[in-house]
Amino acid sequence: MALLERFWQARHPPRYAAFLTPSSPRFRHSSAAFAGLLIEIDSAEVIDNLDLAIDVARRVRLHNIGISIDNVGAKWPSLLGLPNFPFVQLKVDHQYVTGCADQRLKQTVCRRIVELAHDSGAQVIAQGGETRADFLAAHEMDFDQVQGYLFGKPMGVKKFARSRTHFSEKEPIVLRHGA
Repeated sequence: MALLERFWQARHPPRYAAFLTPSSPRFRHSSAAFAGLLIEIDSAEVIDNLDLAIDVARRVRLHNIGISIDNVGAKWPSLLGLPNFPFVQLKVDHQYVTGCADQRLKQTVCRRIVELAHDSGAQVIAQGGETRADFLAAHEMDFDQVQGYLFGKPMGVKKFARSRTHFSEKEPIVLRHGA
């Protein structure tokens, strides 16, 4: 863990945040399941420090920690052609997902990012699923998951805890191949 601490101390001013979340128990496009700790790092930080991010991603993977690139957007082509793509997840920025059902350019960008992720054995998530049309377009483009206001707005811990029984009664919405 000292490597992660050095990475954050050396490269991340206070305006950046890392989000620690448990990862999905399986990735359908990955040759090997990843069920470890998942750390999200903003794409701008990864791309600005690509060599360091690749090195850290490879090293922490040995400790069952994966790196998720958050807010993948305009600079995504910088990730093309990486030998042994070390990241386990790409989260496409909402600016490309929201309204993508009606905009061919957004669809093209999303499809290329999905292709990059899947070809590299990584999971890909569409951020910004605001409408049913966004959800259906993301499904058509083969995203693994969709997140956005269509499914719920951010809420505090207390409100989430009170609504937990409501959540557990419903079956989660999951995108799967052939669905």
